[in-house]
Amino acid sequence: MKQKITDVVIEMMKERGEEYVGYEGFGFLDDIYFECKDRGIVRGIGSNKGKSLNYPPNRQKAILNALDKDDRFEKYFIKCCGGRENAEARVRMFKLKETTVID
Repeated sequence: MKQKITDVVIEMMKERGEEYVGYEGFGFLDDIYFECKDRGIVRGIGSNKGKSLNYPPNRQKAILNALDKDDRFEKYFIKCCGGRENAEARVRMFKLKETTVID
């Protein structure tokens, strides 16, 4: 069976002892993305007229979108500051549901 992005997320969460994954951990999201790329699960993030769109926000969004579609994860939001004029924004966070069994 083909491995999914979210399988890698669960594996890396277990290895690192992480309880949550989301925008508060930009480095972790990038680590997940590059691990998935090394395993051939993702090839890269699109292009626009020959210019690569493979920059951090797109990579992170790809991981978060995969988590959003997986029933093993529970989504919630936290307020995070930054962005335009340091305004607060709601950002997605995910944790494994209590019913998820990790081998």
